[in-house]
Amino acid sequence: MRNRRVLRLVLTAAMVAVSVVLCRYFGFPTNGVYRIEIGFLPILAVAMMYGPVYGGVAYGLSDLVGAFVTTGVNPFITVCKVIFGAAMGAVFYKKPKIGAARCALFFVICGITVDIVLMSPIFVYMFGYSWQSALSARAIGFAVNVPVRIALTLLVSRYLGSFLMKYGDGTAVDFMAYANSVQHTPRLGLDRMRDLCGMLGDPQNDLRFIHVAGTNGKGSICAFCEAILREAGYKVGKFTSPNLICVNERICVDGRDISDADFDDILNRIKPYAEKCREKHGEYPSQFELWTAAALVYFKRKQCDYVVWEVGMGGEFDATNVISDSVLAVFAHIDLDHMAYLGDTVEKIAETKSRIIKKNSTVVSAVQYDTVAGILRREAENNGCRFIQTTRTELKSHDGIYEIFDYGDMTDIRLSLGGVYQPTNAAVAIEAAKCLGIDEVTIRKGLASAVHRARFEKIGCDPDVIYDGAHNPDGMRVFKASVDRYYRGARTVVFACMHDKDFIPSLKTLNDGNSTFIFTTVANNSRAMPADELCRIAGENGIAGTYANDLKSAIVAAKQNGLPVFVCGSLYLYKDLW
Repeated sequence: MRNRRVLRLVLTAAMVAVSVVLCRYFGFPTNGVYRIEIGFLPILAVAMMYGPVYGGVAYGLSDLVGAFVTTGVNPFITVCKVIFGAAMGAVFYKKPKIGAARCALFFVICGITVDIVLMSPIFVYMFGYSWQSALSARAIGFAVNVPVRIALTLLVSRYLGSFLMKYGDGTAVDFMAYANSVQHTPRLGLDRMRDLCGMLGDPQNDLRFIHVAGTNGKGSICAFCEAILREAGYKVGKFTSPNLICVNERICVDGRDISDADFDDILNRIKPYAEKCREKHGEYPSQFELWTAAALVYFKRKQCDYVVWEVGMGGEFDATNVISDSVLAVFAHIDLDHMAYLGDTVEKIAETKSRIIKKNSTVVSAVQYDTVAGILRREAENNGCRFIQTTRTELKSHDGIYEIFDYGDMTDIRLSLGGVYQPTNAAVAIEAAKCLGIDEVTIRKGLASAVHRARFEKIGCDPDVIYDGAHNPDGMRVFKASVDRYYRGARTVVFACMHDKDFIPSLKTLNDGNSTFIFTTVANNSRAMPADELCRIAGENGIAGTYANDLKSAIVAAKQNGLPVFVCGSLYLYKDLW
């Protein structure tokens, strides 16, 4: 980041120098009020690359330096140049392709405001012009320069716009590094995704989707559905998030992650289209959008019979909603999460998630709050869909951390995923499988063979070490229910989280008098809250604990007291185990 900032300053200084030369020595004619000036061009490049602050400062410096070595500095004219440069930055920043209408409107308005309204008084009060002659001179200068500015700006945009966006920070974007990097900030919206898929031939139109949304349980439902479909003999693609160790985990066919060779091949195919999207929208598709597009290409290439398709965030504007139809729209329990993006009530969140429902499909939902169920049912009816909501499961016993339960007319169902909450997720998968005409024997085999890491997963013993990806209040409640069911008494909790999470409610759920806390931090993640800060804030809220700077050290410390250890707070923490 520091090197990038230095390069920005160097490039801006270079453009200022070029501007001085163009302004002072390459105008036509060489002097006079009617002079055509092209010194704005390098400043335009700075404004397009770096925005209004850099554009304004650059044009101001250009005027100061040029005036100092020729006619003498006039601070009022310099202020006018600053305003002009900042305005170019405000209008043209990150616009690789500038439309003719935008360009003409800007230079007409800015020319009138700066060249005539602001500059005329300077000519009157400082250079002795009459008002008539000042306004006349500035109007003629405006009339001469505006068409030139418009024409040159359109030429720069057409032939250099993409170059300026790509190399604006002094380095070319490494597409493969970008596509394989972590996406920290969600970018919702479907324009980029639709354009990208269109250029790829809309592979989504040749696939059958089971689209899965919700707050907690999506991943487990996807795992159960995939396993059942594979037991039924189908070739199954699965797209889930987030990944735990590497991006490849998000895209798999028949339980096998996409290989590095296949992933690189598909990304290389996507690259030129991503560049076109960048030219059109001023930015690359997000990493999640690239992964989503890659998954669609891969699943089509592998000729998958079904695709289990997990929503990344929300539903309506999530990249996965680029699909135009689905066989099933499936909903895990919906609760509060990602409120900054999806809404501050469970009903608002349900509204955006319900928008994955496509016409004439079938909707399957877990048990929901009454208001949420009403929203899903209404959206299903509006789209001519059958609506199925699961009924309650009956827990009978458990084999360690694995539940044995009844659901409907199925008894003694055994699961391969741990946690008291998994029967609820399994019930959704059962109903989805029945909609697809899959028989009970196959459903049972699938439920007993599903794999889903980091969800109440036993990762150690003597004492037991359990990892769970619970990271919001709803997830923490069901995680705590599992802890209380299988491990009564004292325990040690290792906890880490992202700094943008409201983690205190989750910690309060765990702080029942039986938990000793060790706080840690997710390694190599800019969103991660430092362990010492997490420990301090928790203490201020009445939750005392110690901290370790990395997960392995935290687990070593936690195991020393011989009590069961529970690691939770963030799915991103899982990779630090290895």
